[in-house]
Amino acid sequence: RTKKVHIVGNSVGGHLAVFLAAKRPDLIQSVVLLNATPVWGLNLPGWSGRLPAPWLPKRIGRYLFDQIRDLGTIEQYLQAAYHNQQAFDPPLMQHIRNCTEGTGGHAAFASILWSPPITVSEECGRKFYDALTELKCDVLLLFGREDPWCTVAFAKRMLEQLELRNNN
Repeated sequence: RTKKVHIVGNSVGGHLAVFLAAKRPDLIQSVVLLNATPVWGLNLPGWSGRLPAPWLPKRIGRYLFDQIRDLGTIEQYLQAAYHNQQAFDPPLMQHIRNCTEGTGGHAAFASILWSPPITVSEECGRKFYDALTELKCDVLLLFGREDPWCTVAFAKRMLEQLELRNNN
């Protein structure tokens, strides 16, 4: 017998956690969603998002990834995301930057940009909000009121979808 686990997903990780729990309810005891985003992949033309990346998406992905992981950009993101400006400092920014230093980050970033939205399976084509209604486990939904990207409006819609589970 397989032991069920508790999973926690932040931002895009929350998006992935929902689909994992929808696809494999036999493995998941509960899900914690921290500022989860309902958005995955821009479905840009010219590439499916499967690695390895073709030349042009690889170049664009590398350029954009380098812009995002620039210390000045990290500071701007943190200033926008943190209500308490004393909550972050240069060592935190460097730690975030260090997490991007491994190999493969550019390609993974490009893949996310070009990929189509996630579905649980190609046959059913469920979207993020639909997958929420089918979760069989407990879900804890946490959002920061002043998060500029994963907004309270997203959280409210997710809560509405989760509440539909009780009506079925």
